[in-house]
Amino acid sequence: MRGASKAVVMGTFSAESAGQGGILLPGGTTPNRVYRVALPAGGTAIRKVLSLETPEMRAQGERELSFYTSGLVAALPSRCRAPRLLAPPLRRANGTAELLLEDVGACGPRTLRALCRAAADLAHLHATFWDRCPQAPWMLPAGGRIPYASVALARSAVVAGAAVLGGERRALLSLLDGLDRLAARRRSAVQTLGHGDYWSANLAVGSHTVALDWSDTGPAAAGEDLGVMAWTTVWFGKYPWRRYEALLTALFAAYQREAGALLGRAPSLDALREGAELAIASRFFAWALAEELPAALGWRSPSPRWPRRRGPAFTSWWAGALGGMAGRLGPLRA
Repeated sequence: MRGASKAVVMGTFSAESAGQGGILLPGGTTPNRVYRVALPAGGTAIRKVLSLETPEMRAQGERELSFYTSGLVAALPSRCRAPRLLAPPLRRANGTAELLLEDVGACGPRTLRALCRAAADLAHLHATFWDRCPQAPWMLPAGGRIPYASVALARSAVVAGAAVLGGERRALLSLLDGLDRLAARRRSAVQTLGHGDYWSANLAVGSHTVALDWSDTGPAAAGEDLGVMAWTTVWFGKYPWRRYEALLTALFAAYQREAGALLGRAPSLDALREGAELAIASRFFAWALAEELPAALGWRSPSPRWPRRRGPAFTSWWAGALGGMAGRLGPLRA
């Protein structure tokens, strides 16, 4: 906990004693809220308020609560760990839950060097659980379930979006038709425990990496976290989208070097790419095809979740990227 006395340990204060105030920290695209609060013994902590109102938010919130109460935190490696839980989780009558967590300081690496360091540290997390991913009822495949509710809108937008999508339309329709197959392939490719949301805003990188937000953790192939890292970091404007492929290649290389030393033999580049693209195609099609594309067609206002876009060039990039993934992942239709 940043600036706090070493005498302040679990149980010597509670989430209640941290009060309901604090400084609201920026960022986030969900109803969850994160505050920096002062501790009674000095220093600061992070108060995370989890919204449990909708089924999706409740599922994610309960997974993070289970993660912190399961004992799994203690098994994480020092090179890629979670913020320490400073008090038992608190459930409130208003339908929220709260976690009081170690304040790990600034998050959001943007340089290639820092992002590659986080990728190397990720190899330590994966190596710890390699071929022995924990089994628990609260876990889902890393990233949770595919948001099928958005498929119908995405398909309608792709059908109508020829002028926007160009030659990628057929590949994107194939992607939407093959989501069940992608989900099955992800389940069969599990190698380790994945963080599930390992990207810039959730990472504090220094001598080691502290990863925040473990609400999507679960069994995964090694490449999944790397794909999520590259795609989400670029999508939210934390790294230039025009350099996406160079970023992904650099993350693979940093991860492979570290994983090779830890495991004796690192996953191949082909295996890492397949895992990365399975995760991206099956999880993030909704961002592009059910939110971004309908906005580009004028069907709805741009999503307030995304940073300001760069026009047709950005759309052309993600359409080509997703279309290319659909082609590389093979026949997806029934």
